[in-house]
Amino acid sequence: MNISNGVIRKRDKTEPASLDITVPVQKHHSYYVSLGPRMSQQAFTYQVNGKTLQQYRASAKDTLLNLSSVKGTDKTIHFKILANVNRAPLQNVYLYSVDNTKVATFANHLKQNPYRITKYTNSEITGTINSPRDNGTMVTTIPYSKGWHASVDGRTVTPKQWAHEFMAINLGKGHHVVKFTYFPLGLSLGLTISLTTLGLIILFLGFQIYKRRRSTTHTE
Repeated sequence: MNISNGVIRKRDKTEPASLDITVPVQKHHSYYVSLGPRMSQQAFTYQVNGKTLQQYRASAKDTLLNLSSVKGTDKTIHFKILANVNRAPLQNVYLYSVDNTKVATFANHLKQNPYRITKYTNSEITGTINSPRDNGTMVTTIPYSKGWHASVDGRTVTPKQWAHEFMAINLGKGHHVVKFTYFPLGLSLGLTISLTTLGLIILFLGFQIYKRRRSTTHTE
């Protein structure tokens, strides 16, 4: 069922209007719903099993709702979207499920093989890390940007995007020195143009000096 482009309308302005969704949830899982920027707190109220949810603004664009975190057994929850206005358009409604067991295992791996920073500046991060296997992936919490460059043991590698958000690189097995450097995307082109321009100016000045010397020699 796709409700991202739907609209909740009140048939009677004096009566509430809502969309009710039944969600089967599994044990050891957490469930979240992300909502688009038009689904503001002024336009909607959200409930799970009759209890109003607190809204968290995950970014300038999205709102995040924590639906449920199940520990014991599988169950069913009732998620309700209530319209606070006469016409309330739905936007970018997505349900996410997180396996808490896998998250705990991943966290333990991170603790066993941390990235130990040895140098840090506004544009550079250098550190060491141990990779327990070949074809490993080092995931950072640095937002992915094409301005970031990376090297492993002095060799240039290409950063990639992980989870549509963060920067990551591939690592082989063993101990590595990993360096991240931020170099704005337009700076390299601007620097090349500046150096080329400087070279042309120097060439032009050299040619003018050469002409003057040659002219002076002929005059004498």
